[in-house]
Amino acid sequence: MMAGMPPSAMDNRRIAELDLLRGFAVLGIFVMNLMGFALPLDAYDNPAVAGGDSGWNRIAFYLQDAFFDGRMRAIFCLLFGASLAIAFDRVRAAGGDFVTLHRRNLWLVGLGVVHCVLLQMPGDILYEYGIAALLIWSFAGAPTRRLMVAGVSLLVLVSVLNVVDVNNEHHAQQALEQLQARDAAGEALSEAERTDLEAWSDSLEERGLVGVQEAAVEQVEAMRDARSWVATWRLWADDMREALTLGPSAWYFLAVPGVMLMGMALYRLGFLNGRLGSGAYVFWLVVGLAASLASHLQTRAWAAEGFSTSGLYPLDQIWYGSYETLRVLSALGWISAWLLSVRWIGMTVLHRALASTGRMALTVYLSQTVIATTLFYGWGFGLYGRFERAELLLLGLLILILQVVLANLWLSRFRQGPMEVLWRRLADGGRPFRKPAD
Repeated sequence: MMAGMPPSAMDNRRIAELDLLRGFAVLGIFVMNLMGFALPLDAYDNPAVAGGDSGWNRIAFYLQDAFFDGRMRAIFCLLFGASLAIAFDRVRAAGGDFVTLHRRNLWLVGLGVVHCVLLQMPGDILYEYGIAALLIWSFAGAPTRRLMVAGVSLLVLVSVLNVVDVNNEHHAQQALEQLQARDAAGEALSEAERTDLEAWSDSLEERGLVGVQEAAVEQVEAMRDARSWVATWRLWADDMREALTLGPSAWYFLAVPGVMLMGMALYRLGFLNGRLGSGAYVFWLVVGLAASLASHLQTRAWAAEGFSTSGLYPLDQIWYGSYETLRVLSALGWISAWLLSVRWIGMTVLHRALASTGRMALTVYLSQTVIATTLFYGWGFGLYGRFERAELLLLGLLILILQVVLANLWLSRFRQGPMEVLWRRLADGGRPFRKPAD
């Protein structure tokens, strides 16, 4: 975008910087999602459960944890907030109403349900983004400072609530440990205390690393034995239900509209579309790297404890209290790195390829699920649980390269990706599918 051009003057022209960032994010999110498709869910963020926790596998985990886990979702949220602000400006400038915008978000919720239930992706983000967009769209016209304050406040609230949850669990564990000490000393316990102690002991056994590893082995066997779509669906039914009820904790979901509000503000400030000075992007790049380093140091401390699943206080307190902040700061670092690269070396072949991928991010995102479930689920090639983490990263890289090539070939002939066309036509009738002649 030309420097100094106000958003209202952009009409319907695409912003290359946003497409580039969106393309990188939709590819980067597969780096994490692939682990959930190919390995037991507990192995997604704990290498000791499955997938290997030594050698190259541990290095792969460290890279994923510091630079990708939650970071790509944060970039998506920021860009989604920016797209809401752009759509709001265009509708208001045209003097129209916002019915089409609401329909687009409603249909996004519907696509998320289809993705979760029919394509069997319980970690879907479309459903959450559609709901969050419906909740916050009216804020798009608010002053930039108010948007930023609201977004940051929601992230702070989520962090505080997470710490409160950790503290409550810690105090409950201390109380039960006292019961265990009294029982070991031969002190008589009430019936209620005895029931609590037995339940806690069973829970520790199930949640301990050995118990989680045993459950992972059972999950691998069940996934391989599930030779039909229906059989696999039954295995994922509980996870799908949790996803469609926004998970066991509402705190996580509150972060989604929070980051979207920040995205609105950062778009209006010119950060997301490359309008700030180089010094600002260098600063946020350094901040992002520092945030990734802080995450890595926490993970190294956890690794020193053998990737324990029993809860390490106060390490858990620090992790849950800083996770939202660190992932957003790391995302800002990624964004700054890409925008600086455009400024310093221009739109190279790589940049243009990523931007084309970003133009059909919805198609790419959904096709990643189709590819992965076909490869790993029992009704497909049944490769679930057969790869280590480092091997999955290499396989994922090959899939992503293929997706970039196919996306660019598609856009050489058509204006939009097939799912983008479907989504647009569901909402407002769409545009011509084939590219017009030059």
